[in-house]
Amino acid sequence: YVYLCFLDLPLSVIYKMGADFSGVGRRFEIQSIKNDLTFVDDFCHHPTQVTNLFQGIRQFFPNKKVCAIFQPRQYHLIRTFLKEYGSSFKDADSVIVTDILPALGDTDEDRKSLLPDHVIKSIKKYSNKNEVFYIPELDDIVSSIRTKLDKNWVVATIGAGDVYKVRDMYVNS
Repeated sequence: YVYLCFLDLPLSVIYKMGADFSGVGRRFEIQSIKNDLTFVDDFCHHPTQVTNLFQGIRQFFPNKKVCAIFQPRQYHLIRTFLKEYGSSFKDADSVIVTDILPALGDTDEDRKSLLPDHVIKSIKKYSNKNEVFYIPELDDIVSSIRTKLDKNWVVATIGAGDVYKVRDMYVNS
């Protein structure tokens, strides 16, 4: 508020800006499919953000199970925080891990040193989860959730890549 006043904006403009602000994209975006699954999409790609996402989901949907679809991004980041990523899925009932997406700054060494299986083993170890699966293709993920989940589930699509497309593919298939 002080900053906006410093810009010499009238209070009416500040109120209008706040009223019109719809939030940022891909941050805790909720979409309920009528009589079916609820999807929550979040761009989060750091373990603390992942943990916080599940806390929010549990507050909004305390009686539903949560299926996390995690698309890890940036080999160096994942490798550096592998244990933290592993422990950030404690509040998920089931986890699907896709391939790791490379990012700017990843070296050949980073890419060679980490596999999706390392992420899966970390989640199993530090979040005590047995329901962790590797499914690399988005269309295979859609098929899996279509056959295994029902309206008692929230599907959380997590990551900075195109994992959000799972929701759209589910709706359109």
